[in-house]
Formats: sequence, structure tokens, C-alpha cells
Amino acid sequence: DFKLSSTQTALALIVPSHLQPEINAIRKIHDKAYRKWEPHINILYPFVDTSLLSSAITTLHAHLSENPISPFSVKIDDVGIFEHMRSATVFLKPAEESEEKICGVRRQLVAALGRGEGEGTREGVFRPHLTVGQEGLIGPTKARLVQKVGKLVGVEWEVGGLVVLRREASGEMSVVEEISLLGEGSDEGEWLIDFPAESGFTETKWRKCYHFSPGTGWKQEHKSNYFPSDEWANLTKFAIASYNLMSEPNAPKFSSRLLNIVEAISKAMLRTTSSAQVLCLQEVDEEMLSLLLRDVTLQELLPFSTHGPSSLLPSRRNLVTLSNAPFSYYSLQFKERHKLALIISFRDTLVQVANVHLTRALTDEAVATKKHQMETLTNFLLKSPTPNEENIFAAGDFNLTTSSKTIEVTLARKLIIPQTAQCVREVIDPEVWDDAFLVAGDGNAEIDSEDFYEGEQGATFDRLTNPLASMSKVAVDDRPQRYDRIIFHRGRGIHPVGFEIFGRPAEDGTCSSDHFGVCGTFQIEEEKGASENPASVQRSLDNIKIADDSADIGALIRPYLPIAADRKQREEALELLHRTLCDSQSLADLILAPLGSYAMDTYFTDSDIDVLGIASVSPQQFFNSATEQLRTIVSGDGKTFKGIHFVNSVVSIIEVSILGIKFDIQYCQAAEVVERYHSETPPTPLETLIFDTSLISTLPPSALRPLNTYRSTIYLLTTLPSPDYYRLSHRFLALYLKHHGLYSAKFGYLGGIHLSLLLNRVIKLMFLATPNSLTPATIIRTFFEYYSTFNWAEDSVLDPELEVRKGIKVERTAREAIVIQALHLPAARPNVAASCTRLSALSISSEFARAKAMLEGGDWEACLGSNESGAQEFLTIYGAYVRISVEAWDIFEVGGEIVRDAVGGVESRVVRLLVELGRIGGLEARAWPERFWAADEVTRGRGEGFKGFYLVGVKAREKSDEKKNLVSGKVMTVVRAFETSVRQVAGLEEENMWIGADVIPRKKVAGLRLAVDRRDWVQGY
Repeated sequence: DFKLSSTQTALALIVPSHLQPEINAIRKIHDKAYRKWEPHINILYPFVDTSLLSSAITTLHAHLSENPISPFSVKIDDVGIFEHMRSATVFLKPAEESEEKICGVRRQLVAALGRGEGEGTREGVFRPHLTVGQEGLIGPTKARLVQKVGKLVGVEWEVGGLVVLRREASGEMSVVEEISLLGEGSDEGEWLIDFPAESGFTETKWRKCYHFSPGTGWKQEHKSNYFPSDEWANLTKFAIASYNLMSEPNAPKFSSRLLNIVEAISKAMLRTTSSAQVLCLQEVDEEMLSLLLRDVTLQELLPFSTHGPSSLLPSRRNLVTLSNAPFSYYSLQFKERHKLALIISFRDTLVQVANVHLTRALTDEAVATKKHQMETLTNFLLKSPTPNEENIFAAGDFNLTTSSKTIEVTLARKLIIPQTAQCVREVIDPEVWDDAFLVAGDGNAEIDSEDFYEGEQGATFDRLTNPLASMSKVAVDDRPQRYDRIIFHRGRGIHPVGFEIFGRPAEDGTCSSDHFGVCGTFQIEEEKGASENPASVQRSLDNIKIADDSADIGALIRPYLPIAADRKQREEALELLHRTLCDSQSLADLILAPLGSYAMDTYFTDSDIDVLGIASVSPQQFFNSATEQLRTIVSGDGKTFKGIHFVNSVVSIIEVSILGIKFDIQYCQAAEVVERYHSETPPTPLETLIFDTSLISTLPPSALRPLNTYRSTIYLLTTLPSPDYYRLSHRFLALYLKHHGLYSAKFGYLGGIHLSLLLNRVIKLMFLATPNSLTPATIIRTFFEYYSTFNWAEDSVLDPELEVRKGIKVERTAREAIVIQALHLPAARPNVAASCTRLSALSISSEFARAKAMLEGGDWEACLGSNESGAQEFLTIYGAYVRISVEAWDIFEVGGEIVRDAVGGVESRVVRLLVELGRIGGLEARAWPERFWAADEVTRGRGEGFKGFYLVGVKAREKSDEKKNLVSGKVMTVVRAFETSVRQVAGLEEENMWIGADVIPRKKVAGLRLAVDRRDWVQGY
């Protein structure tokens, strides 16, 4: 008795696999049965009880062997709706002829089982349909689903067989038998359904891209006559961009954003100077797709796409990839019903690029989901049977929280467990993937600031600066996050040579999306044996003009040099630091390596000591252990450290004072280096070990970035000719920069690393030209001669030896006013001068030209200046000054750390003020990188108080009063905006601090009788 009453079995007509992706794209979002059924039309459902299934199958085979049914065509020609109490089912409806064929098959099979024609149907009527999804009856969602499903009308396929399905414990309907309509003995191979093997829910078909040509528009490519450029045929340079376009319901209309979006994309991609280009887009809806593909600029720039204008987009947030060469693409479905990766593979080129948009949110479940999605993608890409697997990239919105502050707050609120906090950092497996930003940095970076927390550098979703991002719901805090990335398979000869974040706020503060875009340029290694071109060094030699001079400058800098007692004090402090840190069991194997001026022996008596700790533990464990150990320091004379302060800028640093010497401690987790250093007999010196390529190649970017600071120090020490002359020249130039207000990276000028690299280039070029003519005075004069006319906007400062030996070429962006390339990559700042502005460059060139003229006249003492001379001159040469006033009172009540953070917040934003002032035509402006104070000022409050000023000199180049007034008005607008922003970010305690900004004339500045403020506000003296 084959009663048709069981929902545990079914007899169905399954849609062929080559048609399933388009249907499943909608079902995945809208069909609650997506995970349980393939796209299908039920013939018998409910079917027979599972105990009778075998007998029923035998009966059907026997019947069809005697009464075969000819194969027929099923064509979909309409969309239908079944309305229920609270919802509606939207389905694809077969054409009338197809419906009659399907109904005829059912009548015959029902009769073969001895059942009535109306059994197992609703109201006794069989209605063939292919369910695509369900939506509510109220609201516009049903109409939108009908519109999407309507794009599938016209689908057609041949049917030669049915499948028998049985429900598993999971609820999934699995195939247990295939039944040919021609009977068991027929030649049925041609007609049986090509049901996907192993997993019925994974797409297995690579598809051809769409190609735009002016004559035919966008057509799906089959046999294209398009031939890619020679660069594609012999690929050595490759550019990838990624942009999340924002499809939130509250987003501004895309048509109003399109022009700016296309302009940002095209400018970023054209700046890569690579003719091999890919663009990965996220959150694309149907309106966006239509407008993007109609845009002439994109049609010319990227005429190949995964989608055409009429392509079906299953959700509001879809992935689309474009390129300037033909490709095949594959949709890798993740477990989640609305998530996939869109993978493209190119013809005759060993490149694959995955476009991704991982699950959002920082929760235990969401992070675990992201990790599984990345594992699925990684496994697919690395185990793919396709030949194009050697150079693998993934780009898109990874939705990974990067701000250490956000993770810390989330942990503190117990919204996630500690294992999840660790897992966030491991979603992208560092053993498999390298991150282009972490390796190459952002050449288009905003000004560095110490108010960033770790993980916020390179942020692409920033509620603080992006008004569209600030519209989204805040789950934890508003800290910036680096959601958008470009990653690549490490160890495959892929080298990022440029990276840019684009789509940042325009001059009026507006943005085109809630995310910023990212664009990377990659060098793919050529076959070994490729020739090197030494022409770059010859060009450099042609540009160096040596200014011979025999003046003795030693006497000028002698008063500033450290004496024997100071050197001994530093040695003792360094030894105490190392011994204290190693007292921690977890840091027993710690290597402590001096960096910068102390290692180079160019320091002064007031200089800090920079050191790099190298150990096996994680950075978090190091900083926790180091903090705990440093609090125990008590030296023999009773002096202790003043305090520990974390600088959360590009690199995490502990600031600590020991025996009166201030240390900045960085950290590198490199177990491989530590093991080699401690295990070899005799031990290999650290300065040799760090250049062992077999060792260095095993380290991830997170270890190489801090380690490269030490490698650069040792490189300079071992490659500079005449190191004693270098030290003398460096000290003179450092004093000159300090005395003339040009020595402060925080304010957009030059610091110790900048000066080292600038001087390194000059000395090496001089040595290559005339190796026997070096004297300190000649080096200094040639330095000013060379850089006073240097074209900062076009030329870059590189090490001459690396320039020729490694063929380094700098990919710079329009935002970079000065480029001084780091010696080794990856680096925290690949361009160490990223914070310099256009106004900085003008000030540096102008001051260097003055120094050049003074030294031509032999006036070395006037050129060097003094601690006060430069500041006092600055107060007299501008017509007006932007005055940034900072006042703090009752400091011991509010706490020194709060004062430090507020003052640091003000200082870090002066460069941004200069950037905005630099956009005003006809204006000269320069900031002095020290705080001023007036001794007779009275501060408010009962306890100890401080009041100081930061000054930016401004001068209109225009002569007419009308134009001067126009410039003045623009300056006031910028200053008011600056005052508002700095008050918001500085974290003011309003009862104890005040910050304001105004513009005052030179005469009023003179009346204030200002001097450089050398008081310690934090300690209260």
C-alpha cells in the first residue's frame, strides 16, 4: 500500500547544476529550505513511507521499462505566488506545455503506484512549481523578491530522469536513487541529472566573464577576440583595488555618489602605473550595478566583469569584480546563507584573486564564523586543481576588528571570551597570508598621531573622520578599524611595492562610502637571472654638487656632547633594564638591542635611548611582563623610574625613565632568532644573524617590522664610509634642526631617522663621486646644497646602494609631500616622512637655502644657532599667528596621565591644521614645534597650574587688501573647525583643562613676551 503521505521522502525533478548558481543565489537569501533541497520541482511530495521506499522504486523502474516516457523540455515563463496566512511563497512557473508534460508524468507514476491522482496534493490539484523563496505579505519585500525572481524567467532545460530523495537526520534531502524516464534498460546517460557529487550545495562550475565593447555593450564572453597587453602576457606587476560601496538603507543615493566613487577608483588605479588591474567591489545592489556598468570611465578602464547589467543579484550586499583582461570566475559558497567569495582566474597568467566580504560583528559566534569562512577560502585556493594557483590574492571587507582598544573594551564588558580576542588576530592565518598594508604601509596615509591605538593605523572604517561611517550603529565604541585589506600568499615571490588608501574625506569633509578603499601594487618575481639596471646611481651622481670646506666644526658642538659620566650612566641604566626584564621567567631569553642615536653614537646628553626587545612570547605577554618587572626597579642610589607610558601610535612603545635616562622600548616576537642566537657555539653576533636570509625569510611581517628598525641601524653602521665624520656631521645637523624649529616628526618636520637617511644618501653619493674629499664641513655644506634645491614633490630619498643593487623604485602618491624610503621593508612607516606636509617641505627648503647662504659666507655659528635664537626669530617674521592655547590647573587632582594625553592630542593635530592651511591658496604657514609660555600668566584653579601656547605663523602672499581679507576669512574658518575637532578628541576634563584656538596679530604676540616652555606639566614642575 503505497500511501502518499510521508514528508520524509520525495520524487522530484532536479534543476541541472549549470543552472543552479543563479537560482541558488536568490534561494540562499530567501528560501528557508535552501540547505535542505536542491532547486527542484516536486513530482510526488509527500511520497511513500521510508519502509516502503525500496519497493516503490522497484515498482517505478518496472513501470517505466514497460511504459517509457520520452525526454521533454521544461521552460520557465512566469513567476507565481502562493499566499499563506502571514507569508507568501514565490516560485518559478513552467510554461503551459511544460506544465502539461510534468502533470502527465505524475499521472502515470501515481497510477503505477495504485494511488489516486489528487492524493498528496492541496485541494486535489497538482500545481508544478519551483520554489525560490518566501517573504512577508506586508511591506515591499515581496515585490522586490518577485522582481528578482522575474530575472530567471526564460530558463529552459531537458528532462530525462527524476531523483528519489530521503530526509536525513539533519533535515537535508539526499539522493537515494535516480530514475530514468526511459526505463532501467535504456541508454540513459545522456538524460540523467548531473547532480553535484559529495555536497549538493556547492557550486562547481567556473563561468565566463562579461566583456564590454562599444558596439555590443556588455555580453558574456565565450570566445573573445580581446588580447591583453604585453604586461599581462609576461606579468611582473599587478594592481588590485577593493572598495565597499555602502548599500545601507540610510546611505545617500548612489547616483549622487557615483561620480566621486569612480573618480577615486580610477585615480587610485592609474597611480599604480600597472596595466594589469583588478577591482573588487562589495555591497553592490542592482541600482549600483546598472550605474557602474554604464559609466564610460569604468568601461574603458575595466571592460571585463563578473556581472552584466541584467545579472541577477540575490541580496542587497553583493560582490562584483572587474578587470582589464578576460577571466573565468567561481562563486565559492560559505555555510552562511548570504556569504560567498567571488574568485577570478586569468587566462595564461598564474594569478587568482578572491573578492570577499566576511560576516560582520565582534562576538564569539561571529569571529568563529569568520575563521571558518577564511579556512574554507584558503583550502579552496591552495588546493584548487586549476593551474592558475601560483600567485594568489584575496581582497575585500574582512570585517575584522583591529583596534586594540575596541578589543580591550569588549573583553572588559565580557561580550567576548579571551579566546575570541586571540582568534580575531588569527582569522587570517599568518603562516599562509601576508598583508599588503602591513608589508608596504600606506603611501597615501593621513598624518601619524599618537592618539591611535594599536591596530588603528590604516583604518578603512573610521567613525571619527567619515560622516557616513558615523551613521552606523555603534556596537562597542567608535574607534577606527582596518576592515578592508589586500592579502597575498606568502613565500611565492609576491612583493607589495605600493599601497594606498583612497576615498578619504574631501576638502568639505564628505565621503562617498562608509568605508575607504584600498589599492595595492605588487611586483611578481621574474625568473632568476634578470638583468639589473645601474643607471639610477649614475643619475644620482650627476645630481650631487660637492661644496668643499675645511672648517673645524668640532668646537661648535663640543658643549652639547655627552661626557664620560653620562656615558657610564647610560651603560648602567641599560644594564639595569636588561637585568630587570630578564628576571621574569617568560623573558629569560630576552635579547635587548639598542637602536637609533645611541647605537649610532650620535646622541646628546638629553637624548632618549631606543631599544628593541626580542623574545619568544607574544607582544601582549611581553608588555604585561615588562610592565610588572619595571615597577620593581629600585637602583642603588634610591632612584626609580618615573612611570610607564604606552605610546599607541604605529608601533607600541613603553616609555620608562631609569636612573634619569628615558627609554623607549619596542618589541619583536621572533622565536627563531632567539633560538639561533642562544643555541649556536660559538654564538653568532646578532648583527650578523639578522642578515641571514634563510632565517629572515621565515619571519612574518609582524616580526620583521620591528626587527627591521634594528637591521636598518646595523646596515647604516656597516655601510657608511667615514663613520666618525658621519657622527660629527649628524650632530651638527641635528642641533641645527632643533635650533631652527625643524626637528620634530610629530609636527611634520624631521626627526632622527629622517636625518640619518638624508645624510646617509649624501655621504654615499659623495664617496662614490670623490672618495678622498670627505670632511665634516664638506659633508654639511654639500647636504644643504643638495637638499635646498631638492624636488621634494617628485623625487624620493633612497639609499644609493639599495637603489642600484635591488632596483628599488618608490611608488608615491600625490598626498606624500616628502618621501624618505625606509631601508628595509616591511616597516612601520615605509615612507618615514609620511607625516610631512607641503608646508613642511616649503619650510625645509627655505631654511636649508638660508643655511647654504650662511655657510657660503663662512658664518658657521650663525647657521648653527642656539636654543632660543630660532624661536625668538619665529615670533617676529609672520604677520599673524594661529594661537592654540592649552591650560591645565589642579594637575595633581586631575592626574598627570590625563594632562599628558590631552597635550599629546593637541600636538598630534597641529599637522592636520597645517594640511588644511596648505589648501588655502596664497598662504604661507609654519608651526613652531615647541610650546611657548608667558611667565607672568596666571592660571585658574586652586592648585598647581600651567598655561601654554602652540603657534602657527601665517602670512598672505597676496598684496591687495581684498585678497588678503579673503585669505584671512579662510584661515578663520579652518581655525574654528580645528578648535572644535581638537576639543572633541583631546578628552578634556572641563573642570581642570581648557583648549582654545584663535588668530592674533604679530603685535599682540610681541606683547605676550613668550619663551619656550620647558616645564614638565605631567610631573608638575
